Amino acid sequence: MECDVNLDFQKFYKALLLGLPNHRGGPSGSLLSFARIADDLGISRQAVRAWFVTGHISLKSLRHLTKLPGSTLTLEALAEALSK
Repeated sequence: MECDVNLDFQKFYKALLLGLPNHRGGPSGSLLSFARIADDLGISRQAVRAWFVTGHISLKSLRHLTKLPGSTLTLEALAEALSK
């Protein structure tokens, strides 16, 4: 059974923005591209957006984020973005 964890929205977004350079968008590359993340994970954009709307993400999804192309994310870095 997969467990969900609670996110600190701002910390999680910042961790992804810094750790996923290949998944940035916007005019200056200063925004996350939910579409790129979703495409590389094989999930919908709505599923990625739901992490931020609900404040929940599965441990499985966290592990997959660390394996995205160009990712410098670690589980330890992502743990800092979890709500305490």
